[in-house]
Amino acid sequence: MKRSVMILVIILVVIEITATYLMYKSSINREVKLDDVELKEIDSKSSMAMIMVETEEGKYIEYTKEPTWPEEYNFNSEKSVCISEKGEEVKGILTFDEEENKAYVNDIKEGTYCYLYFDLPKQ
Repeated sequence: MKRSVMILVIILVVIEITATYLMYKSSINREVKLDDVELKEIDSKSSMAMIMVETEEGKYIEYTKEPTWPEEYNFNSEKSVCISEKGEEVKGILTFDEEENKAYVNDIKEGTYCYLYFDLPKQ
């Protein structure tokens, strides 16, 4: 009798361990449904930019005011740079039209990220 109770306890422990393991595995592999998010279509040959403006202390901070273009600042072509998806500097694709006060990225062969630097207006 003791032996059959011991075998029954061992079987129940094995079943409990197996059930716990299987529940754990199924909870890890469970597909999680996230809220619907609408993304803009991004072309692999697209480019994005971060606009940085000079502060009175001489440091640069991200420009976040509306309108999104810092018309009261002077474009700094020496500091402005574009980086490829591979993290390499891409030269010769960034141009600035002073009449229209707009920057353009030309001849994009891959996705790029540009940093546009603007200095305080000269007084």
